Amino acid sequence: MNEFEDLIQKYLNDNVSREELQRLNSKLEDPVLRDLFKQRFKEHYHVLRAVLKSEEDIAYSKVHETIVRYRFNAMSDNKVAPKQSVSKTLVHHFKRYAAVAAVSLVLIWVMGYMFKHDRTPSVADDFALLQPMEDDIILELGDGSKTIIQPGNTGSILDARGHAVGIQKNTNIDFSDKIAYLTGEPLGYNSLQVPFGKQCEVLFADGTRVTLHSGTVLHFPLRFDQNGFREVFLEGEAFFDVAQKDITHPFIVTTRELQVKVTGTRFNVSAYPDNPTTDVMLVEGAVELLDASLEGQPAIELLPGKNASLNHLTRHIKTEQVNPEVYIGWKDDALIFRQMSFKEIEKKLERKFNIEIVNENQELAKTLFNAHFKNESIGNILRFFSESFELTYKFEGNKVYIR
Repeated sequence: MNEFEDLIQKYLNDNVSREELQRLNSKLEDPVLRDLFKQRFKEHYHVLRAVLKSEEDIAYSKVHETIVRYRFNAMSDNKVAPKQSVSKTLVHHFKRYAAVAAVSLVLIWVMGYMFKHDRTPSVADDFALLQPMEDDIILELGDGSKTIIQPGNTGSILDARGHAVGIQKNTNIDFSDKIAYLTGEPLGYNSLQVPFGKQCEVLFADGTRVTLHSGTVLHFPLRFDQNGFREVFLEGEAFFDVAQKDITHPFIVTTRELQVKVTGTRFNVSAYPDNPTTDVMLVEGAVELLDASLEGQPAIELLPGKNASLNHLTRHIKTEQVNPEVYIGWKDDALIFRQMSFKEIEKKLERKFNIEIVNENQELAKTLFNAHFKNESIGNILRFFSESFELTYKFEGNKVYIR
């Protein structure tokens, strides 16, 4: 083993001395040796693609028991971080972010970001200049009466006649004290509009619970007809937990392109109008899918753990086994990207934070990323991409310009 390989091995095993670290830093000025270092670093960590709980056992079986702390920034500054136990600190960050670009992003940049991320931000942080739009969650009943769902508020939801039809608790709306198949008054549909940057949860009278993602509109009745389907109409994304397994009254989610028919089950539907596909991911139970544009076509049955994606142009429905957490992480304020281009990521960031991203960096737009952010601000997420991809950005109102 030559000296450079020996230094790399000591570095990865966290037993490199101060003098050896300085020699390694000097050798990394050579582009060829720098590329070799990057390759050895990747091989050592097997470039973990995921940090989800269900993937940790597989991921960490590929990583040595002793994980090295990253000192690249200290090296570039001709400083050496003090020796210390690294397992707890690095594993914590590793599980939080572990973001790896599938095209041009190098793992060591990502690891460098993990450690820089813990620095206390400057008071004059540029992200303070970003001003996301603040829009309201609006519930409009079938009689035309409107209620603004304000976070922190609690109280009754009244119809036009002053009758209580539900209860608001923070951003949750509860209709569970109503009878699911109440007869009498005509069945009317209501509209719940959730703007970008917010989420909302609805509990229907039959016990079905629906979590609405940002930028979503749901049309639903206050009661379900005893002699018909339990049908709602969705534009955007929502997670459904259908309570009653009622074959005689199946629950139906209708989108512009696809119809999902279920009895009792848990599933996610993503049907944003500006997306090229409509996706249904089944967590448990069973659902049937019908292409809304093709009458007479047989239904496609979806099994748990699978995602069905309808291409709006070809009308082809592709099904594949997936990790459910990737598709429903948004419910727990997580952003999870798997082999996703930055162009697609932009849309998710715009919806979540109610901002507009203007990207002039075409190379970045087509770069694929694997990343996981949990409870992170838009500032921290943009810092990650900036420090990882060497992009620049500026802010104007609620817009982010990327170059």
